[in-house]
Amino acid sequence: MHISSRAVPTNPSRRSRVLVLLLLVGLLALPITSTDAQTTAECRNTSDETPEDFGPTDISAVSGNQAMAAAFNPDATVTVLKWPSPSYYDQLNLRTTDRSKPRLGALPNEGAFLGLGYKKGSRPWAFEWLRRWRSKQRFADDDGDEVVTTFINSNLGLRVTVRDVVAHDEDVLTRSVLIRKTSASKVTRVRVLSFANFNPVFSKNRRSPTNDWCNEEDEDDGAMYDEKADAIVHARSGTDSSTGQPSGAALVMGFDGRSQAHQVGPDTYEGGGGEGSAYDDAEDARLSGADVSSGPTDAAIAQERVFGRKATVASTVLIAAAFTPDEAVSSLTQIRSRSAGSVRRAKRTWWERWLRSTRLPKNAPNEVMALAKRSLISARQVTDRGGLIVTSVATQSPQGVDWIRNGAYINRMLQTAGHPGMVRAHNIRYAELQATSVRKPLGGETTPPGNWAQNYYADGVVAGPLPYEIDETGFGIWTLWDHYAATGDEDYLDRVYEAIQRAAVYLTDDAPLGCRDTTTGLQCPAHEEDGPEPSRTLVGAQAVWLGLDAAVKAARELGTETSKQNAERWRARRDELGAAIKANFFDETCGCYTRDHQTGGTFLWPVRFAPYGSKISDAQAAINWRHVARAVRGRLTRGGQESRALLGNAYAWAGRPRKMELVKRGLRWVAEIPTTDDTGLLGEAWMRFPNENSKVITMVSQPHVWGQAMFYLAAMKAYGSEPWAP
Repeated sequence: MHISSRAVPTNPSRRSRVLVLLLLVGLLALPITSTDAQTTAECRNTSDETPEDFGPTDISAVSGNQAMAAAFNPDATVTVLKWPSPSYYDQLNLRTTDRSKPRLGALPNEGAFLGLGYKKGSRPWAFEWLRRWRSKQRFADDDGDEVVTTFINSNLGLRVTVRDVVAHDEDVLTRSVLIRKTSASKVTRVRVLSFANFNPVFSKNRRSPTNDWCNEEDEDDGAMYDEKADAIVHARSGTDSSTGQPSGAALVMGFDGRSQAHQVGPDTYEGGGGEGSAYDDAEDARLSGADVSSGPTDAAIAQERVFGRKATVASTVLIAAAFTPDEAVSSLTQIRSRSAGSVRRAKRTWWERWLRSTRLPKNAPNEVMALAKRSLISARQVTDRGGLIVTSVATQSPQGVDWIRNGAYINRMLQTAGHPGMVRAHNIRYAELQATSVRKPLGGETTPPGNWAQNYYADGVVAGPLPYEIDETGFGIWTLWDHYAATGDEDYLDRVYEAIQRAAVYLTDDAPLGCRDTTTGLQCPAHEEDGPEPSRTLVGAQAVWLGLDAAVKAARELGTETSKQNAERWRARRDELGAAIKANFFDETCGCYTRDHQTGGTFLWPVRFAPYGSKISDAQAAINWRHVARAVRGRLTRGGQESRALLGNAYAWAGRPRKMELVKRGLRWVAEIPTTDDTGLLGEAWMRFPNENSKVITMVSQPHVWGQAMFYLAAMKAYGSEPWAP
């Protein structure tokens, strides 16, 4: 990624592109335990000049309960359905390829979506997929994750409102459909049709997080209509190749009441031809009633409603997931015993209880407050119940994994917001997953002792191909210390200190056993911030300096004779590295250390290498702001992670009102422009597309929780803090 040890090139989307590159480039050089690892040709468009190498992220909203996560596009198509974790597996067959194509390149029958059959008096039935209607989407409120999508067809005089929410206590997606007709509408009957192309997945690859979407055609094994349950059931079981343990997945789709029709058919779009696809079968508003199909399969189920004297009718679609069909049907039955309204109200209460102790930016503009809240909600959605926190529920690009670098920022956000328990659990898992001389997580055989693998699935299996990243080692020490610094929890420090010590020893010892370069005083060449090739830049150097500084503080706090000796040794190494950083990376032409706004943001915070108020700190903040200002003024065609620069500047400019106004200006721009329309999710990168009137499009794994965490922290520093209020 960084091609020089002295200068970091400015490229706003560099991490987005390198992130997706390394997952596959690394596979060519590193051994893979699983035999069905994906290849570059299968997973990635190598000619794509945008950050969307793995295809566009088709997500504008998410609802989840930390086990099931459903992601929607603006037309209420379910584009991602993660279960049993926000980390894995995507249980839907959908793959985008090109933003310029219809449905971003996905096949017509991919995903899960709704259609409406309608009848005018004695006329024949007609049918339309709702995604063809004019629509608008929003969250029901800023304090929850119920998604509301409204469709309007003026010619028919119909307005359809779809309310999507994943129940808090059952792994069930509830899709409430309310259909209202105008007084002039001639529609007398409707058929609500729920279509899905499920793809039950139960296995993942070590060091290649692409199995649940890249080769989906290899996963599906048919479906059937269960008459007793009045539901369509997809299920598969076998062995998870990443763990060697038995695994399974079952998806069940039905209504809250009896259905009137169904169709289970072959996926002729995936297979390249044939007849019987449920997608095609629905076009006349009548489903043929086939009960079983083998191999790649799609399915639909319908419920009929009569308007009568009322202007509204309602129907509720339910999609449940579990390890076995019986368990999935049981979850469906549990939700059927409750009204859709009660499920939504219970979910709202679930969020309110969690948000009750939360702190938010004080008197911030509405758009800034909304993204700050969404950042916290997104973080909880991607927190697996086992403690790890992934970067996104998205599969394209595959960021349903936990990077300790990203997690360090997310931890600070949760700590600042008032959720220290989540941070404690997260960091204890980090300590457990660190490689030692006698213990390494599955897939982490090449990770040197004292380090962490590039990233992890939520169950702790290594997900990415790189053996370790030196900047993550530094950030790992820092986040383990940072939680103690905020809480003073001595029992916690006792539990994580050995991990801090192992990492600090690695950063201090001479190469090859450690990572001290005896010639330069810098760190050894190593992977940095997802770079596919080892390098030695400011990115790794400043993170190592941060980690050593945190290790010194932790050792002194522990206060044993051994830890005091360690503190002195680590302090000396930190100071030596600091001198090497000054000798190798200081740029006299700008009086700063980097012209890259992302690296420069980290330099100012959390690294804090130069004292705030110093000429160097001010020069670095000015360089950081130069990029942000160009983005705000519309002078850039692409960018990303402006919040990272704003976060560093917010700390460097604290106490200087005129400078802080610039930070606030940048935050308002981030919240308003490079986010999803109406729902306000932030991706890792953004770009202007000439064929879309130069509109700024957010992209790459939105909601990108690392980026949103940096936004939240910058807003808290810029505006101050106040308690959440309902």
